Amino acid sequence: GGPERFWKLSSTLNRSYSDQSGHVPLFSSADLAGVTLSGDTDFADGAGTFTLANTLGNRDIFMYDRPDLTSPEAPFSASVNLSFLLAGLTDSDGVCYDRNDDGTCDNYTHLSQGGAEAGSAPLAGSSMRFGRLMIGTAAGSELLPIALPVRTEYYDGAAFVVNTADVCTAIAATDLVLTSGVEGPETDGNIDVSNAVGCAVGTTIATVANIPFVNGVAGVSFSAPGESCTGYAEVAIDLSAISLSIGAETYPDMGFLRYDWLDVDGNDDGPYTADPSGRVDFGIYEGPDSLIYTREPW
Repeated sequence: GGPERFWKLSSTLNRSYSDQSGHVPLFSSADLAGVTLSGDTDFADGAGTFTLANTLGNRDIFMYDRPDLTSPEAPFSASVNLSFLLAGLTDSDGVCYDRNDDGTCDNYTHLSQGGAEAGSAPLAGSSMRFGRLMIGTAAGSELLPIALPVRTEYYDGAAFVVNTADVCTAIAATDLVLTSGVEGPETDGNIDVSNAVGCAVGTTIATVANIPFVNGVAGVSFSAPGESCTGYAEVAIDLSAISLSIGAETYPDMGFLRYDWLDVDGNDDGPYTADPSGRVDFGIYEGPDSLIYTREPW
């Protein structure tokens, strides 16, 4: 028989990730996790198990970002190759991983779609969606509360639709930036909208029913400011100031839900960096949508 070679794995497996989806959004990765060895630590049977850490602040992260997109991107599945670099696959006396036995040390790649070096499962499957947070407009009587549309949406390839799978996004009434003709900007969840003659109160209070969102909907409403208290409130939100928690993971802001709301050139081609805004008007009756023409008899 030929000579035997004994190969001892490094306790640290340096690694990198590379995108295989072929889509436009910018792919980036950060190698953060520690590695631990378990199982047969003396490799008596040639087998052992390396486990990547999966605790908050100590895990491998890769992401798709959209800073340079010039049009919304249709949903696509993440597809990533994971490569263990040769430095971590070479032991102290130079024995290393050499898949084609040519005397040159090689990286080991876990292929996203299967192959000769593939592991038990590909690094694929998560759906990437181009999303945005939308704030609409609403109007009604100053004697009744008014619901304001606030929801998350994603581009399905043809149009933006409500992201009914979103049960994570969370905003509070105090995250809303409110401005009226009377005061503002206010971030305490309420604002004076009217100081008209005969208006006793004039304040509307914002309420968010769904924290986090339910089926992509926030459930925002504004209380009635009172009789004769006609006015408006501009509603905006600074997504860079709101963090997002999903399980044990916390993201510092929600800038990924910004959009080209200003659309200065009319081409909807970005940059996708504008915060959403909307408006609620008290004391306006829009009338039924089916009404084409009306006049008062004299």
